[in-house]
Amino acid sequence: MSLTYHLNYIDKCFTGAIIKGNVQLAENEILHVAVGQKGNLGTSGSGGTFVIKEKMDGSFIPLVIAGGAGADYGSRKDLWCNAQLEEYGNGIRAGEKNNDIGKDGKSGSSRYFSGGSGYKENRSDATDLDPKCFTGGLHGGRGKGTRQWDGGFGGGGNGAAFNAGGGGYTGGNGASGTTPGGGGGSYNVDPNGTAKLGWYHPGQCKIKFIK
Repeated sequence: MSLTYHLNYIDKCFTGAIIKGNVQLAENEILHVAVGQKGNLGTSGSGGTFVIKEKMDGSFIPLVIAGGAGADYGSRKDLWCNAQLEEYGNGIRAGEKNNDIGKDGKSGSSRYFSGGSGYKENRSDATDLDPKCFTGGLHGGRGKGTRQWDGGFGGGGNGAAFNAGGGGYTGGNGASGTTPGGGGGSYNVDPNGTAKLGWYHPGQCKIKFIK
């Protein structure tokens, strides 16, 4: 079985991940597919695309997760705004990665949570407005009283505080001012799979069955 996952960014400044991998499935196993989307505004983070296997015992195993880009409304074009091809989402400085694997990215504001969401779980003090992990439904960050800054489905950060982080295996960090948000992390269960940047469009998932 061949799986290809694409994730978008809101325009052609920065890109989401393109992840490809082959996996073997058993009879009666279930695939859960969540196709990430861009945020409502240029300050909102893009969500990740998730393909998750549900085993016979009801447990979940991620197969491929394509990270979404962080926001760059001021067009600074710092490279950390791209999705991260490895598991750790990006911070908001050169060479910085988010080491809280499976958790939300850090917020760039104390008023609105602007980090992207990760796959495994949300932080303990997450509210209903914050972006959600896989088991939480993967909605993007939401604004209180308005939806115009909502992050993209797939865990994208809320853009009310400017330049939110992207969703993915680990969420990217949100920023403040004109600093771009960090892209979300990616994951591939196939050790021989491929990962690259270059997806600018709404999220997409292609599945090909191989006998």
